[in-house]
Amino acid sequence: MRYFFTFLLILTSYFSFSQMTVSEIMKIYKMDADQFETYAIRNDFEFDEMKDDSSYHGYKYSKGTEKQTKYLQLFDNFNNYGVYVLYQTSDDKEYLNFKNQLKEFGFKFNKIDSFKENNQTTQINIYKNKDFEIHLFITPPYYDSAGKLKYKTYVITLNKK
Repeated sequence: MRYFFTFLLILTSYFSFSQMTVSEIMKIYKMDADQFETYAIRNDFEFDEMKDDSSYHGYKYSKGTEKQTKYLQLFDNFNNYGVYVLYQTSDDKEYLNFKNQLKEFGFKFNKIDSFKENNQTTQINIYKNKDFEIHLFITPPYYDSAGKLKYKTYVITLNKK
């Protein structure tokens, strides 16, 4: 019986840690490239690509497949924002859990915005505290031009105001 409870504890901590939190995204914001690599690998992400051009420079990691794929990116320069963290998931519960934590960190709802791309509208919920902005992007499922299903995604970004 003791082993069963130990197993449940490990399983619970694995699933609760595997979700992105406001605290974690703010920690990532303060990391350099080497610390970010260590963090990503420790959390089962694999290196995907380095993004580097005149507008941005950063590192992209991913884990999972198809609908369960999650992306974690750290940019040390992103379109004049400076440091920029991006996390993408398709998990409704993870998104809602993240959103519910914002008040604890002093974030207040600012406004809703949207943009249209490929006949698909993405909603952006913008939250701000005294130092940071968090944008929560919501893109509903759709089929791309090749007929491939693109799953609903939530993208969370953090940058200085």
